[in-house]
Amino acid sequence: MRKLRERITPARWRKLHFGILGTGALLVLLYLGMGLWGSVWGGALILAAVLLLLDGAGHMLFFRCPACGSSRLEFWSGRCPDCGEYIDFSRED
Repeated sequence: MRKLRERITPARWRKLHFGILGTGALLVLLYLGMGLWGSVWGGALILAAVLLLLDGAGHMLFFRCPACGSSRLEFWSGRCPDCGEYIDFSRED
């Protein structure tokens, strides 16, 4: 798990997160917008729920501070709330 965390940096996870979240939201909108309840599009809602659950689990696993390993989710300021380390989301290395 540690090697996987080293390969998927917070910057990489942030990009993956937005892709997964966008796909899940699009599936929900397709399901609701087309009004096809009970049809084959019912699977789209289930797939969207699975994607959102996987996104939440990945967020807790990979969106960590590189310095202290804190798994707190509020990195909007670019600094870790525990140790104060600056997290550069533009660098993927």
